[in-house]
Amino acid sequence: MNARKLGAAAGVIALIVGLFTGCGSTNSASNATSDGDSNSGTTATYSVDGAKDSIRIASGSENKEVSGAIEQAAKQSKVSVTVDYMGSLDVMDALRNKGHHAGRDYDAVWPASSMWITMGDIKHVVKDQVSTSTTPVVFGVKQSKAEELGWANTDGTTKPVSTKDIMDAVKAKKLSFAMTSATQSNSGASAYMAFLTALNGGKSALTKDDLNDASLRKSVKTVLSGVNRSSGSSDWLKDMVVNDPDTNDSMVNYESLVIQADKALTAKNKEPLLAVYPSDGIAISDSPLAYVDRRQDKEDAFKRFSKSITSKDSKKLFEQAGRRTGSDGTLAYAKDAKVKDSFRKEWGVKSDSSVLKTITMPSSDIIEQALDQYQTVLRKPAYTLWVVDYSGSMSGKGKSGAVAGLQAALDTDQARASHIEPGDDDVNVNQL
Repeated sequence: MNARKLGAAAGVIALIVGLFTGCGSTNSASNATSDGDSNSGTTATYSVDGAKDSIRIASGSENKEVSGAIEQAAKQSKVSVTVDYMGSLDVMDALRNKGHHAGRDYDAVWPASSMWITMGDIKHVVKDQVSTSTTPVVFGVKQSKAEELGWANTDGTTKPVSTKDIMDAVKAKKLSFAMTSATQSNSGASAYMAFLTALNGGKSALTKDDLNDASLRKSVKTVLSGVNRSSGSSDWLKDMVVNDPDTNDSMVNYESLVIQADKALTAKNKEPLLAVYPSDGIAISDSPLAYVDRRQDKEDAFKRFSKSITSKDSKKLFEQAGRRTGSDGTLAYAKDAKVKDSFRKEWGVKSDSSVLKTITMPSSDIIEQALDQYQTVLRKPAYTLWVVDYSGSMSGKGKSGAVAGLQAALDTDQARASHIEPGDDDVNVNQL
């Protein structure tokens, strides 16, 4: 079957397409301003009075949840900090282009996982890398659904659940879940790699032969058939579940974002999600912050900010937001009242490290091959309607940008470079 099934329809269509027009949001802080940005999603600027130094960071969207720690570290280090939130593939692209992405030059990167730095630092520009926190990628399942599946008790405590248990629930049509795209977001990629590894036995890192195993492919494809909603942002996925909990009863996401979702859900008197930790293999995000050496002479400013964001004061704020900062995935401030309020047993959250059976990540080339397989073979087929706004307000750069974006998505070679190439069963309809 042809990889691109394109339909054409005459007419003038006006619709905003997320790939081509960004929307800004606001983070409020006492001495920090936050501005919407149309190139890289959301931009937050933490301006420090009297600061002589500034840095710009390409960051994963999940770091929005620790804005308080970023603001505090900016103040303490006397460095004004601008954070552009984007997908993991965008962070990797910035590294592959020596810190340049979407018309911007970056002084640092802050993805959810070090695997994106490993795959992206082909020009060897990364220095001073440090983990800021850890958080496992888990299933967040509405309590009533978890009880129905036999995965939880009425007090919110959960039972051991294997990846095969999850696959069987999907196969029986008892479970569907939201998950970010494995080729655009770290939480989706990490969960996908954990599915592959666990269903392969979980004893060692994946190999090329493993990825070519028909039985393993079939099993992972079955798990992924349970995905009912997807996105390119872990934070957006969390907000979707919170805003429409009656439609979305399960998601795959960071433990920290399941915690944030539960805070919002219970505040609205809605049923919480229970954190379910796959017992046979789980992916851990280590949230690495690293300097990008473009010969821009900002390493000293970066080091000051890095020291502040990993200080005891910052670590407590991280844990209050649902991140772990202790050794081996434990909590360093377990007795703090606000930390206790995040890591609640009645939400299925397990604060010790006993449930963190971390998978071994394979080499970069195997990860790349696995992501290609996900995009072209294993994920759920998509029906995509591409609509471009050709109205008068879009003349000039607006129109040319929209057309360039559409070409990047529909041209096979360009799409492959961004891991958005179509699978054989995908349908793309292009209306111009």
